[in-house]
Amino acid sequence: MLGWIFAVLVAWILLNTKTNSVAFFHPKCDGNGGGERVLWTMIHALQQKYPQKRILIYCWYHCNTNLSNIEKHFGISLKSANIEFIRLWSYKLLEPDLYPRLTLIGQSTGSLLTAMEAILRSRPTIVFETVGYAFTYPLFRLCGAQVIAYVHYPTISTDMLHTVKNRTSQFNNDQVIAKSKILSQFKLFYYQLFAVIYGLVGTCASLVYVNSSWTKGHIDSLWRGKSHLLYPPCDTKTLSTFDLGNRLNVVVSVAQFRPEKNHILQLDAFALFLSKNKSLDAKLMLIGSVRNENDRAIVQKLEEHVIKLGLQEHVEIVQNASYEQLQHYLSVSLVGIHTMLNEHFGISIIEYMAAGLIPLAHDSGGPKADIVKEELGFLASDKETIAEHLKTIFTMSDRERIEMQDNARESAKRFSAESFEASFLSTLSIN
Repeated sequence: MLGWIFAVLVAWILLNTKTNSVAFFHPKCDGNGGGERVLWTMIHALQQKYPQKRILIYCWYHCNTNLSNIEKHFGISLKSANIEFIRLWSYKLLEPDLYPRLTLIGQSTGSLLTAMEAILRSRPTIVFETVGYAFTYPLFRLCGAQVIAYVHYPTISTDMLHTVKNRTSQFNNDQVIAKSKILSQFKLFYYQLFAVIYGLVGTCASLVYVNSSWTKGHIDSLWRGKSHLLYPPCDTKTLSTFDLGNRLNVVVSVAQFRPEKNHILQLDAFALFLSKNKSLDAKLMLIGSVRNENDRAIVQKLEEHVIKLGLQEHVEIVQNASYEQLQHYLSVSLVGIHTMLNEHFGISIIEYMAAGLIPLAHDSGGPKADIVKEELGFLASDKETIAEHLKTIFTMSDRERIEMQDNARESAKRFSAESFEASFLSTLSIN
């Protein structure tokens, strides 16, 4: 019965007139994260080269569609005349909370239904999928649209398989499952089966961009193709004007308040650093966007952890900072910290480097493969190493510090918005 309903809907879509437009499937386009910077920079590039092209954005129903907010947060100016937001009622099917178990297959199935609503509402010639819902690709392609993907992070990876196989407890592998051999074996089979399906749907994309060498390795293996490495755009031009001298002993963390960003590790490491270096007066600032109740709950846990560690005088949590506020914090701070395990890329790390901060990132994923080299900053994976690196940075001579800041800033130029737009448009052909 469901198969017949699906077939009828597809047939109706195919009979519907195809519009000469390009669409972006990015439901939470008002999220103000690194993924959204990629989205808006892509649209900015398209508006420059194809000013008459109609651009659709499939978004969640309560999306903030005020383009002035994009300029305020990202410094990206867009023309509203040819941009149309299509609000989707079925966006709730994408929420991970709806699937407490079997989240991957639940969200993937939900994305297929949400994509069905999107294509019923308007049928474009090209769909850019910029979030990671690969299960939508076959449907978009079946309905006559060319699918172009920008992959920030593979939905499934060998690292995830190893985590389950080794029965390691993490944010995406519950402790109850990790402790059980039977449950771990079941989850491993589930992941392996999902990886096969993920590999098949990925082949439906005609053009694939990836954001880092780490992501490229996984995607090329899973989708058995050759993706284009396109580093995410960063505001290096403005940030590079900040003075390198007279920096405060402030450590900044710029990341959305999500479990995988591991802010707890930052707090624990900072507490350890302060306990071992009482003569060094320093401050930690956690800066991020709060999008929903889940994010607010994480912030509350962080505030409670700050009190538990006795860091009230040394830690400040800043929610939903404006672009101007963020620029100010980056212009006066000395260290930028980022602690997510296997971060796909890490736009905030590039922003640290361009702004003159010394980066201290997790020793894994994109930051390790593409961004932070020995002469540019520091890598660490535990609180002890982070604390040691903080001591090293704060006790550097002025000459050593300025040299590292200069090297990092020069390296950050590789990731400018101008470089992104040029590379993006050089590989893209739109009629």
